[in-house]
Amino acid sequence: MLLEESGRFKARLEGPVSGNILLRQDQHRQAHNALFVLEFARACMAGKIRNSRALLMRGAHESADPEESRALNRVADNLATSCRTDKEATDLDGLRGIEGEAASNYFGALNLIVKPHMRPVFQLNGRTRRHPLDRFNALLSFLYALLMNDCRSALESKVSALTSN
Repeated sequence: MLLEESGRFKARLEGPVSGNILLRQDQHRQAHNALFVLEFARACMAGKIRNSRALLMRGAHESADPEESRALNRVADNLATSCRTDKEATDLDGLRGIEGEAASNYFGALNLIVKPHMRPVFQLNGRTRRHPLDRFNALLSFLYALLMNDCRSALESKVSALTSN
């Protein structure tokens, strides 16, 4: 992957991609199935919120400051509530609202998992992606880029394995 100095995506070098037309047709059909789209989005969002919650709970467990630990646990509890209320969303907009609130809570508490002696130089001042405005956002964007690459590779490997049989 080729990125600009600011971290903005420029290009990606890829190998051959499967040309399985039946798979692509099924994906397009499913994209028009509102129930499938909602359930797929719900599953993705639930996984994201559960992982966010686990990180905050680990931070609470490792924190030496009882007040910070309580604050992290409070946000983790709010995220658990978000996971329960996502089942009430009847459309994508409702789901987006729940996800937005969960993300706001998560990013609002994220500074508390940074070790206290590093906080003066490593603070998240709101989530910014293009272009990252601080070290924390730059690290998040870099890690998301690595994760995206790993996901793409895993999916391509899986598709190649399925289509070669």
